[in-house]
Amino acid sequence: MVIGVPREIMEAERRVAVIPETVRELVGAGHAVRVEKGAGEGSNIADQSYVEAGAEITDARTVWEASDIVMKVKEPLKSPAFGVLESDLLRQGACLVGFLHPANHPEMICRFRDRGLITISMDCIPRSEETREMDALASMSMIAGYKAVILAADHLPEMMGGCQTPVATLRGSRVLIVGYGVVGRQAAATARGLGAEVAVVDVRDEAVRRAEEDGYMGVYVPGHDDEAVRATVDAEAPRSDVVILGALVFGEHAPVLLTRAAVEKMRPDSVVVDVSVDQGGNCEIVRPGEIYRHNGVTIVGILNLPGRLPVHSTQLYARNICRFVLHLTRGGVLNLDDPIVRAATITRDGQVVHEGTLKAIHAAGLA
Repeated sequence: MVIGVPREIMEAERRVAVIPETVRELVGAGHAVRVEKGAGEGSNIADQSYVEAGAEITDARTVWEASDIVMKVKEPLKSPAFGVLESDLLRQGACLVGFLHPANHPEMICRFRDRGLITISMDCIPRSEETREMDALASMSMIAGYKAVILAADHLPEMMGGCQTPVATLRGSRVLIVGYGVVGRQAAATARGLGAEVAVVDVRDEAVRRAEEDGYMGVYVPGHDDEAVRATVDAEAPRSDVVILGALVFGEHAPVLLTRAAVEKMRPDSVVVDVSVDQGGNCEIVRPGEIYRHNGVTIVGILNLPGRLPVHSTQLYARNICRFVLHLTRGGVLNLDDPIVRAATITRDGQVVHEGTLKAIHAAGLA
């Protein structure tokens, strides 16, 4: 099959979907790989490195129009060069694989459906032992958790870690982590590394136990009830200097867990970083793509945190998506009925086939 890899055109997105190592793997599996000129520059990968690995360097139009599969990082955008959505250049029946965040883009998904595209979202791959090497969401969540704490520390008017000096003892920050998944675990480790006191809120008893075993204060919210989580966060946030929000639901809108009222109870100069903002956000008043102050509290809604660390993000993502595409194309065909592939497929055969995405489409009145 012909696999195309375009240069990402999203603002500040410097990742790329392949590295020379994965080009070799794809070519070794019998695929032809075409990479858009300059696609790897943001991750410090020269075109010549791709050529030496067996890829052909070409232009954007060729990548989109002449590929059986297009491997991307982020969802397609309107191309300044062509004046249409990038994916409009794909032929009917072609396959697009990348982070599509489908619940957040119902109109785009309907467009994929109407054009007869096969689209697969890397953020919808089910998490299991079998998919560990394909789990791009886990890889990017780890990086996002780290970056979230670094951003929070940058916006605090004090050191995150306390210390003793001959003239004073300085109090360290209290960091509240909402959700102890991959984002939360890395955020907690990074915050502790900076000297902060860390507390973790989760609805899963096993996650809270793990947080406590890892040395953090755990707060268990029974019942998987968003309202109960909001009440708990409402009580914990005013006691915290930083709140890191990282609760996600595969392929669906992120639940609102930090309300406006809770933010307004927080101390002046506190910081909220909403890692889930790409899927709508856990903070009721987050503004996607913005950093602003509300009632003295800094709300960080920066989109695409992994894109701010492109070198390491690309090294991980390229390996994840390569593992998935090799699984998808076993035997030289698209194995669309494979259970892993089926779970991550958003559109095929002119239909939206992903349940969470269908909910978002109905909610938007687009069905």
